Amino acid sequence: MRAGKMPHRIKIQADTPTRDVLGAETSAWATIAGGNCWARIEPLSGQERWVAQQVNAESTLKVTMRYDSALTEQHRILFGSRVLQINAISNTDEMNKELVVMCSEEK
Repeated sequence: MRAGKMPHRIKIQADTPTRDVLGAETSAWATIAGGNCWARIEPLSGQERWVAQQVNAESTLKVTMRYDSALTEQHRILFGSRVLQINAISNTDEMNKELVVMCSEEK
């Protein structure tokens, strides 16, 4: 895929265990090595639902990016200030050149 078809800059993040000031283990999201990359982000759908007497909006997005064998559903994508949860990863044509990542975003 040509670079011009990927206009969005994203970060791939992993949930990393850390220690707080008291020594207790907590988790924090950190950008992984090589986690800054170019991608194409396309909105697919949006919906609103009632949960605990509040309206929650959720969007489904398709992220197309270069192949990265380390990417899993346990990672997340950071697009500016937006957090995208990874739902599924597809290796286009099983050629190890391009990934299509289906994501959701709660607002």
